[in-house]
Amino acid sequence: ENCKTARHPTGEMVDDAEHVVIVGTCLAMCSVRELEDRQRFMEVNFHEAEPGTENASHPTGSPSLAVKRYARPAAGRELPLPSEIRPIAVLERATAHLIDLADSPFSGTYAFIADRLRA
Repeated sequence: ENCKTARHPTGEMVDDAEHVVIVGTCLAMCSVRELEDRQRFMEVNFHEAEPGTENASHPTGSPSLAVKRYARPAAGRELPLPSEIRPIAVLERATAHLIDLADSPFSGTYAFIADRLRA
């Protein structure tokens, strides 16, 4: 097989003419860039808001509660940066966090969990 399988702790991209390997370095459930964008466009979900701001017209996103949301892949889009990709341990933590929310009585919880698991 032509794909390089060595780990790249620096997050560097390796191209062996057939495959690109990107090692994620984002240790949060949602990258800083995405959370900042979502706050700017007022797209912070109730489940991701800093405690005390959930009911505000513009809730503040909590870095410890925010989870990467699904974004449809588009042709021509550049590869994501390693700082926007989460390693397996972070994905496991995010999944556990979302499962904990499953008992939430708030409307929209199911759609929120489905979207975030899809990402």
